[in-house]
Amino acid sequence: MQVNVRKSLNSKGRCCEIKIDELEDYFVKPFSDVQSRQKRLELCNDFREWLKLVSRYEVISEIWINGLFATHEMMPKYVEVACVAYSNRKLLSNESQKEFNHLIKEKNWYIIRKYHCSVEVGLMFGDYIEKYGKYWFGDFKYDDSGGKPNGIFKITLL
Repeated sequence: MQVNVRKSLNSKGRCCEIKIDELEDYFVKPFSDVQSRQKRLELCNDFREWLKLVSRYEVISEIWINGLFATHEMMPKYVEVACVAYSNRKLLSNESQKEFNHLIKEKNWYIIRKYHCSVEVGLMFGDYIEKYGKYWFGDFKYDDSGGKPNGIFKITLL
């Protein structure tokens, strides 16, 4: 049986809450191919390093994961994420704010190469969550055909 590589690993079409230490359970273990497992394990490890860096600023409440990494694609290139802050952003020093902004800058090629993480939405809070949350849960809720559920994975940081 051929698996549709665009089919989400979260086929319920809703938000699946996971913990950082469960990345491999959701994104590596479902694959039997050795090369796929190695690639996905590398992506998980690099993504976990990025998560550690952004977590230390205590600004981001949640990370939403979608894209090819969250599908049956055997060799995704990176993890696509949106960063969400539900409360007021923590005040950071100018230097810390600059470092933090670099880590969550959308389509930052340095972050993509080093951590295999593509930030699709840098930071959502307030009305922005309403606007882009609908986009992520609307347009990305279904696969390319528009018919099959394509759920999002969520990691809570704060």
